[in-house]
Amino acid sequence: MEIRLVDKDEEFFCLRDKWNTILKKSNQDCFFLTWEWVYTWWKELKNDSELYILLALEKEEIYGIAPLVKTKERIFKIVRTMKITFLGQGEPADSDYLNFIIYPEKEEEILSLFAEYLKKDKKSWDVIDLADILDDSYLVSIFCENLKKNRLVFSVNHVAESGPYIIVPDTWESYLNSIGHKTRYNLRKFNRKLKNDHKVVFKKIEEEKLIKENFDKFVTMHKERWEEKGEFNYFLMPYFDRFNIEIMKLTLEKDWLEFYVLMIDGREEGYLYGFKYNGKIYGYQATVSKNYEKYGIGMLQISYWIKSSIERKLLEFHFLSGDEPHKYKFTKMSKRFINILVTKENIKGLMIRLEDTLFLLRSFISMKVKSSEYLSKLARRIKIFIKTET
Repeated sequence: MEIRLVDKDEEFFCLRDKWNTILKKSNQDCFFLTWEWVYTWWKELKNDSELYILLALEKEEIYGIAPLVKTKERIFKIVRTMKITFLGQGEPADSDYLNFIIYPEKEEEILSLFAEYLKKDKKSWDVIDLADILDDSYLVSIFCENLKKNRLVFSVNHVAESGPYIIVPDTWESYLNSIGHKTRYNLRKFNRKLKNDHKVVFKKIEEEKLIKENFDKFVTMHKERWEEKGEFNYFLMPYFDRFNIEIMKLTLEKDWLEFYVLMIDGREEGYLYGFKYNGKIYGYQATVSKNYEKYGIGMLQISYWIKSSIERKLLEFHFLSGDEPHKYKFTKMSKRFINILVTKENIKGLMIRLEDTLFLLRSFISMKVKSSEYLSKLARRIKIFIKTET
């Protein structure tokens, strides 16, 4: 078994079929690890990153992939560093369930080789920061054991935010019986009232010619909502729009795209956007207009999506990471995430670990604010007040 570095765009492009083949055979088969997602991320959102994909090969057959990139960053906005992360990691894409992609029963051998390669190539990086890994991934313990064996300094940290999800039941009624009484009552009440007062259509957009037109409406609606909250919105960045349009086209071809519009009296009043892969829904983005807030249409359109998943006999529905209170009205289950941080035993490594500790503390405080509806509203009002005054 040998390790080969892929650092050229054309090499990455040519991996498409082999990439998804090994992913399907692995125990890490997840939408955010598909070639379509990571390649589109690389093509549209890479900025000044460098490809650093490691392939584990035996007789030219791929048995493992470390989907990595190298990025120049600054510690405390002062000291330059070279950081290795997963492809697709972090904002604005916010991928979840990232990991190594390895053929079953070869995990120990390949992770050992990956760790050895990183140790030998130590001069080309200052920090390895692998995020958004499920805390129950058995690959973590194997990889960390090999980091230890290679005498690399590392830490494993639990992330403040979790990823709520639903194991899809057989019927809509059994799902309703699994959630809280208040949410169940409100969904039934709002659904009945909305449909009594208005003509309601919740439909999936499946024609490529309608994707761009509806995505533009989705972005406009999304911007209005975020401006109202006084928060930064990545849809203000043109390259993020390009990324989303490209991934929508690719996933539509694969029948992975989940793009829904909520029509009320013939007008678009809400959108949902995500992906269906391997029997699971990955909810990615959502927005609604302000016109029908009294009917709770934000909650209603999510409930329609869940109901559609039940009718199609899918396996799971994932809200993805983020502890926003509304997600836990739909489920009590969640997945936890960890980060693996590898540094060197020098001043720069010490500074990196200090900055990471401060970041985790800020994330914890931010999560507590978001999970409290009162504190969340207060924080938004303060931001809007400061913005208005300045």
